[in-house]
Amino acid sequence: MLDFLQVAFDRIFSPELQDVACRWKIDLVKVKSLGVTLAKIKVLYDEAEVKQLTSDDVKRWLHRLKQLLYDAEDILDEYATELLRLKLESTGPHQTQQVQEFKRFGSKVKEIIEKLKSAEQQGVALGLNSRLGPGSSRHMVFSERPPTGPFAISSKVFGRKEDKDEIVKWLFETPSSTDNNFSVLSIVGIGGSGKTTLAQLVYNDPMVENAKSYFHLKAWVCVSEDFDVVRLTKEILEAVTQSSQPFTSLSMLQMKLKDALCGKRFVFVLDDMWNQNSERWDALTSVFAFGERGSKILVTTRSKSVSKIVRTNPDYDIKGLPEEHCFALFRRHALIDGNSSDTKQKMKAFGEKIMKRCWGLPLAVMTLAGLLRGKSKDSEWDDILKNEIWDLRNSEILPSLMLSYHHLTPPLKRCFAYCALFPKDYVFHKIELVMLWIAEGFVQPSPEGRKRLEDIGSGYFDELFMRCFFESSDCSSTFEKFHPFGQPTRLNHGEDLFSKLSYEFHVRSFFESSNDTGSRFVMHDLIHDLAQYVSGGIYCRREDDPCDNPSQVLTTTRHLSFLTKYCNVDAMESEAMKRVRTLLDLTNHLQYSSIKELLPTMKCQFQFIRVLRVRCDNILELPYEIGMLKHLRLLDISFCYIERLPDSITSLVNLQVLVLTGCWKLKELPKNMGKYLVNLRHLLLPVGMIHNDSLDQMPLIVVGNQGREAFVANFMNMPHLLGLRLRWSAYESENSFGDLGRDEKVEEDVLDQLQPHTNLEVLWIQHYGGTRFPSWIQDPHAFSKLENVSLLNCHKCIFLPHLWQLPLLKHLVISGLNAIKIVGSDKFSSRYGSSSNKQFQSLETLHIRSMGEWEQWLEQGDGQFPRLYKLSINLCPKLKMLIHQFPALDELEIGDCEDLKNLPQHLDSVQQLRIKNCQKLVLLPSLLCIKTLTLDSCTYRWRMDKNSASTVRLSQ
Repeated sequence: MLDFLQVAFDRIFSPELQDVACRWKIDLVKVKSLGVTLAKIKVLYDEAEVKQLTSDDVKRWLHRLKQLLYDAEDILDEYATELLRLKLESTGPHQTQQVQEFKRFGSKVKEIIEKLKSAEQQGVALGLNSRLGPGSSRHMVFSERPPTGPFAISSKVFGRKEDKDEIVKWLFETPSSTDNNFSVLSIVGIGGSGKTTLAQLVYNDPMVENAKSYFHLKAWVCVSEDFDVVRLTKEILEAVTQSSQPFTSLSMLQMKLKDALCGKRFVFVLDDMWNQNSERWDALTSVFAFGERGSKILVTTRSKSVSKIVRTNPDYDIKGLPEEHCFALFRRHALIDGNSSDTKQKMKAFGEKIMKRCWGLPLAVMTLAGLLRGKSKDSEWDDILKNEIWDLRNSEILPSLMLSYHHLTPPLKRCFAYCALFPKDYVFHKIELVMLWIAEGFVQPSPEGRKRLEDIGSGYFDELFMRCFFESSDCSSTFEKFHPFGQPTRLNHGEDLFSKLSYEFHVRSFFESSNDTGSRFVMHDLIHDLAQYVSGGIYCRREDDPCDNPSQVLTTTRHLSFLTKYCNVDAMESEAMKRVRTLLDLTNHLQYSSIKELLPTMKCQFQFIRVLRVRCDNILELPYEIGMLKHLRLLDISFCYIERLPDSITSLVNLQVLVLTGCWKLKELPKNMGKYLVNLRHLLLPVGMIHNDSLDQMPLIVVGNQGREAFVANFMNMPHLLGLRLRWSAYESENSFGDLGRDEKVEEDVLDQLQPHTNLEVLWIQHYGGTRFPSWIQDPHAFSKLENVSLLNCHKCIFLPHLWQLPLLKHLVISGLNAIKIVGSDKFSSRYGSSSNKQFQSLETLHIRSMGEWEQWLEQGDGQFPRLYKLSINLCPKLKMLIHQFPALDELEIGDCEDLKNLPQHLDSVQQLRIKNCQKLVLLPSLLCIKTLTLDSCTYRWRMDKNSASTVRLSQ
């Protein structure tokens, strides 16, 4: 069965819901019949996914089938939702009415089964074979990429000299200590970026070609998708011996290759590698160890996962060509020089504009140049320039990028296509996508439910990043490039509301300032075009254009985003909107007149809505009808002026994420939220100035003072709440909300009462105004599952909690705790255990930043930080020295620590060391494994320990 539908079936037939069905005598026979029908049609679906690229009939059939599958998922979700509501609610008239609903569901299922059977017959008539086994159609349509060879015409290559020289230099570098006689470098980039061409330039560089006394043997092999160890071994053997080999047995081929390599240094190029199976890689390279020390292998690949398998040096990420080189390449292939001077000038002007769309990809440049070759009319060039999604079917860029898409698993395909909802240049956070994917049902649970959905979704994101569908962004503002209306005034510059959300689970985002780019990502323009191409009308984005008509939303649209502050309610009431699952406001500033009319109509118009994100300063209340959106998983109404949530919100039994950031007037939450919202995983609440009155009157209550509110929630009764983010309002000014307006004791009392359930895994505290942290935060017995902790801008705290006792703590961020002078003091030892215990036994990453008064870091006995692999310390100007216990440290970053004089003496495991603006630090310790050393703004003369590795990349 299709993966996303399997999740719905597993939910219905879970033991807890089966008990409900048995108790209320609800017949699920038709649901089982639907499962049988879907299992049959899955094979046709898989085959059609490939055949649609060459058959418009198959493409249309697949599009209709997808709509039926969405309908099937909706009815299955209704089944599961109503069963869950029956389980949660007591017996009464309402439950009797719910049971009657299942009869209506049964007729719906019967109708869908009939439609699916009809679709199956139509698919078979189109040549799709339901009797084929799973995966049998995987390679039916895609033609193999033409084999590559080692030669490139260098005169036709532009802008790669520096890249070539750097890799050639690597080829001749003296190898550092390694277990193998050979080392590997991966050239990584998306399809069409010029990886193969660069490898050809390196392979044929005169320095390499004439160094036959150094590299005795050379071989070029086109690996492609089929990583056949026998074939590849044979091709390498034939290349180094320059003779045909009759052998077909791997053992015989390896024996011959061993003899050929023994005592000789080689350079091999493995082009277009896709393999992610480490056993196959080891099988291929096992014989390479017989070559002479200093042998090199150059791999080209689209996936960073491949470079992990081959245990490469730091990847060589190929960059886009500069604009001038792009245009030179474009001129050559568009044959501009052969035209008249007037035409040449016009074509040059158009060409320069078009080049901006190519993002420096040589293949894109050559493709567009080919499309424009022979076209001399302005209108012909203008059409191409204005066409947002170029004619990919007739463009060589489509197979290049579509091949990467084709290799994604079905869940990853849906996650990638979802990105079509965002505009080009949209800079997003990892957790923003992960939480949306989870809410949409794209993230598949692990077979035994042992992994959190957040972790699985994070793996999806990492996989797309590794395959170059996403790339890190250097943009300082999430909406700066495209947002026409600006952000709400309460946001810091460059801070997106979802960036607040992102701190909840992605630990590397916890400590980042708004200027940090480490947690921000973007899609290449051509990758974005691919997302739109594969979205097939299911994902629709409406932008603020006077000519744009929201009523043009297709009847097939299931997910809708918009960047217009005006929402056409009449258009929203169209038939096309009734099946929409996603309504995503990307403006953060929707007009009140629109949202006031929109919300009450939602029950009728958005029956299947799962994600609702609308924000408006002037909305004062949510309508009761919000509780009728029973499929809703994510509700984000940040920065609304609502004073309370309607009691009907407790009917949203599927709700996973509730975002109320910036709802400063909110005074009350419904009493039974903890009881009925059993799937709530993330709750973001505004925390601010408080009084300590009536804290125990209600299970969930909001109390406030002068418009600055705080939630005091019974989080201890929320076992599904895995992440908790507590953010007090920042110190904005002395007059409006400074130290004089805050009561340290009150804030301490409230934080004491905010103790969450013991299932908590992530805790994030920012702008807390107390002088101490609560005792519960350091209780290793109560919080044995806590993995991620971030303490940010808690300026008055003078002692750190004893977090070293938490057994599973993996990621810790401490930033802006300016009152702390000593870290590691035993003066205030914990009641939960002795400081002699092994400390931070699970900690993997530690980030400390902006600790203006921190002077000392005290040793606390042996056994500290046994697993810490990344340590970052920045903006700690009074810190004088570090402790010495980092046995597993791989990355060390020190920045703006002006008083720091020495580094730990034993950093034997460190591979990456970055030091910036540490004026008194003059001696580097032993660095036996160092690969990358970066020194920046360090004016003293440096001395390196004589035992340090000699091969480092040094930039200053």
